Amino acid sequence: MKEKKTYRVDVEEINGAFKASFFVNGRLIHKTYPQHSKQNAIMFINRYIERYNAMYGTRFRLIGDNKPKAKVKEKEIKIPKSVSKRKFISPSMTKSLDRFDNYINQRQSKQDDKDFFIFLDLKQMFGVHHATAMTAVYRGELPQPKTLIINGSRVKGFQFDDVNNFFEIIRGVSNGKPTSAMGTQNVQ
Repeated sequence: MKEKKTYRVDVEEINGAFKASFFVNGRLIHKTYPQHSKQNAIMFINRYIERYNAMYGTRFRLIGDNKPKAKVKEKEIKIPKSVSKRKFISPSMTKSLDRFDNYINQRQSKQDDKDFFIFLDLKQMFGVHHATAMTAVYRGELPQPKTLIINGSRVKGFQFDDVNNFFEIIRGVSNGKPTSAMGTQNVQ
């Protein structure tokens, strides 16, 4: 059975200097050096209490903190369930689409071509930056990148079918022609 941990903090004044002591189950865990003020001694002992909480998984309250310690939740990336409708395509995306089409034409002649594209491949071969790919993941146009170990290091990337589906979505928006509002004049 696990023993319940109790703690106590004592702040004592000795010849105008303050020392704070941190006890767990009656045992001295940490004592600060003499400080000029009581606030400094409490601040240093609070740092040690935070460190102790992190190391041992306890939830001791800090001195001067009246709120209970909140449980920490990991942030989750929300991914939409359906593919979002893309309304605009920039000229750079049309260039990427052209590069991909050229790659497809060359790929048909070769049987042993790539089946896995890391982010660097997407940038060098098609001009799709990492941020663009991650935006497509967030929008649901690409799945979460898969992790592979290549030459002893982990790399993230996409299968060929995933990349092909992404470019099909791009091709579907106004037949792959640029529709971006950037650079166009307002006509009224």
